[in-house]
Amino acid sequence: MTERPSKDHDNAEAGASPRPPAVEEPRRVVLGAVHNMRDLGGLETADGRVVRSGVLFRSDMLKHATGSDLERIGALGLRTVIDLRRPDEIALHGHFEAEGVDYRHLELRHLRWELFEQEPATHDERVLFLRQRYSGFLESGSDAIRESLDLITNQSPTLVHCIAGKDRTGIVVAVTLGLLGVAEADIAADFALTASGQQRYQAWAEREGLEVFRGLTTPEEAMLGTLQELRSRYGSFEGYARIIGFADVDKLKDALLD
Repeated sequence: MTERPSKDHDNAEAGASPRPPAVEEPRRVVLGAVHNMRDLGGLETADGRVVRSGVLFRSDMLKHATGSDLERIGALGLRTVIDLRRPDEIALHGHFEAEGVDYRHLELRHLRWELFEQEPATHDERVLFLRQRYSGFLESGSDAIRESLDLITNQSPTLVHCIAGKDRTGIVVAVTLGLLGVAEADIAADFALTASGQQRYQAWAEREGLEVFRGLTTPEEAMLGTLQELRSRYGSFEGYARIIGFADVDKLKDALLD
């Protein structure tokens, strides 16, 4: 991998420094130079089942991963890595390669955030900005979301990542967990945990003498509002899945739930 830091919306939009979540961060995969990787295992569903540990992971990009980090990632037994970044981001930063792991580039298409002239300044403005962008992801990125769901269903254990593992990754993971039956409050709480990953990245970059970009926070309200918008537009997670062409919800549950 040959990658460098990027001023991208997933890692570098304007705004206040992220605050850590109020609850202790669970399920984190502790690595030296990858700052936001965690296992989605252990989350409960409405029907009393549990997301199986070791089958679905989310992460920031792996460009700075050390040798020991790569050994730890290799021990996860991944079959598939889904990269949601743009082609220019991959050209700039490189991508993950490992023997026996199916690397898939599934660009989640979206408006380029860095082209917006108005930067959200207050907490409420940031929440609104994220809700608007995330709701847009559900349509502009529907092909990548559908293909990600197919791979997660058929080729787990799977790792999903973008730049910071926050925005594009957050939407793919949210839809997946919603289809599994995880409560929306728990989906939003997991999304909010990325604030700690952002802080770890910023502290690490400062120690390494790299330019540090301050990113938008990951407020639970932004994800909750996005999921509310999903239900308003499509009726349910299953309704959204049907519209984008994903029909294997039962198979997804069999693959990921205990």
